[in-house]
Amino acid sequence: MRILLVEDEYDLAQSTRKFLSENGYDVDIAENLRIAWESVQSIEYPLVLLDRRLPDGDGLSLIVKSQKLDPVPRFLVLSALGDLDDKVAGLDIGAHEYVVKPCAPKELLARVRVMLRLPRAVNMGCVEVGALRFDLASRVFHVGDKTVELRRYEYLILELLVTNAKKIVRRSKILDRLYGFDEVPASNTLDSHVSRLRTRLRDLQSGVKIQTARGLGYLLREEE
Repeated sequence: MRILLVEDEYDLAQSTRKFLSENGYDVDIAENLRIAWESVQSIEYPLVLLDRRLPDGDGLSLIVKSQKLDPVPRFLVLSALGDLDDKVAGLDIGAHEYVVKPCAPKELLARVRVMLRLPRAVNMGCVEVGALRFDLASRVFHVGDKTVELRRYEYLILELLVTNAKKIVRRSKILDRLYGFDEVPASNTLDSHVSRLRTRLRDLQSGVKIQTARGLGYLLREEE
């Protein structure tokens, strides 16, 4: 079984490779994101062990880029960044596991075995409008390497608009998506949700805007 280890600390990379090799795994090493990205494009690794603090950026960016691959590699993040927010960011962006360094070799080996038993995701593709990207498999929005956090109604509206990009989505369709049969929203409720979503997209520098089609609904377009 061939694994990719993305780690720039030479001694740690070599000792991890030696330990995993002694337990039946072939380990390739990439010391930066550029080499790692070239590697996962050319070799179908079932598992990538990924550090975050790399010479050319945050390792999480590799997870985002790799969602375009088919099948998508499993990612186990090994990082000294161990705060709760760090872990949540890694898992939200697509890591399958997040382990704080230093990690006992036997624990790492056990986690590798568990990870390799997990099914691999099939890439369903993504929709990109401006700098906004929507992963169809995970149903997560990204702008660059950042995961976009939205309120429930704003998320549902944006999901409809982005999957129908450059098409008018009727108000009635959006309202049906947001509310049940027994709910009667105020007449300006949808406009309020859209207004907040517009502000959020602008603050994120998403490169998209929501255009009003008077009397019909809304459509999502790239900013000119």
